[in-house]
Amino acid sequence: MNWDAIGAIAELLGAIGVIGSLVYLATQLKASTQASQLLPTIGPRVEASNTGVRR
Repeated sequence: MNWDAIGAIAELLGAIGVIGSLVYLATQLKASTQASQLLPTIGPRVEASNTGVRR
């Protein structure tokens, strides 16, 4: 195995790492977007339950 082959393998592993990071980022972004869209609907209920006031 020469240095060119080792370099090619390292580059391939780096590319796989970048793709994995992008998939993880997309999943986190989707979850964050869904949570922020739900917040206006459950926010008043959570605030009311924290203060002891019933709506």
